[in-house]
Amino acid sequence: MTVIGRIHAATPSAFAFLAELEGRPIATGAMNICDGVALLAGASTIPPARGLGAQLALLDSRLRYAAERGCGLAMMGARPGSASQRNAERNGFRIAYTRIKWRQGKRTS
Repeated sequence: MTVIGRIHAATPSAFAFLAELEGRPIATGAMNICDGVALLAGASTIPPARGLGAQLALLDSRLRYAAERGCGLAMMGARPGSASQRNAERNGFRIAYTRIKWRQGKRTS
């Protein structure tokens, strides 16, 4: 994840968002903007702060930021059936497609 963070920090079209509670960071969200499309990613919340609305606030902030920069479309990815997917759907996103990545595990004989 460190490598991804470095790449994101060096990308001019990438933006990082941080939610704080009483001056302490509790959640993050990232976004890339390209050709009028905002790609929301990198949502995370520390376990003790889950359920306090930090991700909703970050979602709202990222969408406003994208709209102010001319984005007319926003997309995000989430693991099917995850809390992230449910949160996205509660806030107006709809599933466009589902893709599961598979990999072959070690064979046991």
